[in-house]
Amino acid sequence: MPTIDYSSKKLPTGTSYLQTSQTPTTEQPANGTYFILEILNPLLEALGTDIPALEVGSSKITISSSDPTSTTGTVNDLHLNNSTYDIFQKATETTWNQVGNVKGADGADGTNGQDGQGVDHVSQTSTSGLDTTYTVWGDASETVSLGTFTVTDGAAGQGIDHISLTGTNSLDDTYTVWGDSGETINLGTFTVTNGADGQSVDHISLTSTNLPDKTYTVWGDAGETINLGSFTVTNGSDGSLDSAGKITLSHNTTPTSNPTDAVEFYSKADNQLYTLNPSGVEIQVASQPFNPARLSQITTPSSIPTGQTGIYGKSDNEIYALPSGASEFRLAKAAEIPNTTPNFGTDITADTTLSDTELGQIIKITSAVTITVPDTLSNNGQVDLFNASGGTVTIASSGSMVIVNSTKTKSKEGFISLVINQGNNETLLAGEE
Repeated sequence: MPTIDYSSKKLPTGTSYLQTSQTPTTEQPANGTYFILEILNPLLEALGTDIPALEVGSSKITISSSDPTSTTGTVNDLHLNNSTYDIFQKATETTWNQVGNVKGADGADGTNGQDGQGVDHVSQTSTSGLDTTYTVWGDASETVSLGTFTVTDGAAGQGIDHISLTGTNSLDDTYTVWGDSGETINLGTFTVTNGADGQSVDHISLTSTNLPDKTYTVWGDAGETINLGSFTVTNGSDGSLDSAGKITLSHNTTPTSNPTDAVEFYSKADNQLYTLNPSGVEIQVASQPFNPARLSQITTPSSIPTGQTGIYGKSDNEIYALPSGASEFRLAKAAEIPNTTPNFGTDITADTTLSDTELGQIIKITSAVTITVPDTLSNNGQVDLFNASGGTVTIASSGSMVIVNSTKTKSKEGFISLVINQGNNETLLAGEE
């Protein structure tokens, strides 16, 4: 514990001291009730917290942040509360008395400070290398300097002058970026990997056949060591007449012209055969049914392509037709087919009264209808009706015309012949029932 001995010291003139109930003298009091503030104040500033007891002669001085308790210290000891700056002296074994306070009254307010200086502008005032110094001015005339600061600029960048190829390794090309035309300032390099050269086609050859497929190989060289791939072509079947000699034509519309170096034959919805002459004019070549001398004898086909009608001869020397999706029916016997080109009339699709125009014609009937023979016809003649639908065809008369046959309805596919004798007002009816 530190000890302060004042036995040989005297109080100097002007020294601060604390006075209790006793009158101070120039000598250190024997009972320790006075202490020198010159020593206490530095202790307060230096320590500021609870400290062990400090001996002053036969008494002790204790310092803490609270008032002393009755159980601490002995008579004549002093205690400083460094929170309130109150000083206590122990009067009895259990009693402390506050004997003073070392904190003075609050001082008077100080004089107001000078107003702050605002910034008017900043200007560059000096340069040294990359360092530029700026001065902060408080007025426009730059008489009030508020201070300076320095900015260090970055080094100037280097522009690219050109790029050149400086190295090659197989497909890799290395390029150098130069900052000057003399190529003394190297700004770096980069590498480009080139694609391999493509392989051109030398020729294509047939390498295998598995009809109707043919496989071709694409070669990159004449020696056929560089195989660039293969492809397969499926060939269509050669066109030909079938073994039975049957020809089937799909219905078509009139073309605008014949193919180059060829003549095109085609059928139309009226079941007649056409072509274009050298002038591009459509002409009728032949009509169905065909001359039986041109048809070989075959058995009934199993089917006919959709939208087509097959016409063929059979071993009974009769001509038959087989429309797609329908049943076979007889067209005529060979003897019934004239060698002259038949005259086809307009198809009948509804009930009709015959006129002189239909005499000598072959007319197709496409639905169940009634055909009336009038007594107003001016000529004798024959009309051949072809029941193509299989519906019931009724032959009627008007005026004084008489149908000689007792059966006047036909309900089978096939021909119906009307032989008209206008002079006798009679009509003979022949054909399949």
